[in-house]
Amino acid sequence: MTRPVKWLFTAISAVMALASAAVIVTEVRTASTRYEGIVTVVGDDAVWVGQTGLLLAALPLAVWLPPRWLGPVLTAWWIALMLWVFGTVFGR
Repeated sequence: MTRPVKWLFTAISAVMALASAAVIVTEVRTASTRYEGIVTVVGDDAVWVGQTGLLLAALPLAVWLPPRWLGPVLTAWWIALMLWVFGTVFGR
C-alpha cells in the first residue's frame, strides 16, 4: 500500500476520532435511522456511542502495521470491540 493511501486512512481515522470526541464532550449524538427517522441520544448513552466510535476509529490505523502483526492486532481489536459492545449491552 502506498504512503498517500496510508495517510488517507489516517485522515479518515482522525475525522472519526474527532467526531467521537465531540460526542463524548457534548454528550449528544443525533443520527438518522432507516425506520425511526432522526434520533437524538443524550447523556451516558451518547458517551457510550462516542467511546465506541473511538474504538472504531482505531481500525484504519492498521495500515501502518507490519504484515506479521496484522493478524494478532486485528484479532485483539475485534475481541475488544465485541467485549465492549456486547459486554455493555448485556451488562446493563
